[in-house]
Amino acid sequence: MNDARSPLQTIAIYLGALLILVWSGGPFLWQFSTSFQLDKALTSGSPSLIPAPFTLEHYYNAFIEKQLHRYVWNSLVVSLATTFLCLFVGSLAAFALSRLNVKGRFGILMVILSVSMFPQIALVGPLYLVATNLGLLDTYTALIITYLALGLPLVTWVLFGFFETLPREIDEAARMDGVS
Repeated sequence: MNDARSPLQTIAIYLGALLILVWSGGPFLWQFSTSFQLDKALTSGSPSLIPAPFTLEHYYNAFIEKQLHRYVWNSLVVSLATTFLCLFVGSLAAFALSRLNVKGRFGILMVILSVSMFPQIALVGPLYLVATNLGLLDTYTALIITYLALGLPLVTWVLFGFFETLPREIDEAARMDGVS
């Protein structure tokens, strides 16, 4: 099928794409540009897209004085540990619910789904008390356990659906090859 467009249609498509790019990317460009301007230039009433006195003051303030790198590191540690643990525990639970003959497995799945529907803000107070009583306040462990408890139901539910789509013949072939 030949999808030849007239030059006018091609120009209209490119202009539309350019308009969408400017509309969507403009605020990011403005934000990036203003990060290199002094505070008084931003509040003067007529900030420009090109920084008049170029400065790295805001980046110095964020990374050196406010130690942003510490907060980024904390986020990386907690998110990576939570993701790994959620995938590990969730895959084991989902595989067991999918492949083993567990009585009431759909009831278990409904309980898992209902836990994820519980409003998370209602857990803030009790989680704070538990973390305080266990001496885990202001630790990675408290955050990881909290995020694990909140994310595990969804991970288990999604992975259960995935394991249900896998053919059972794969399990049978693995058993024939000696996998226990």
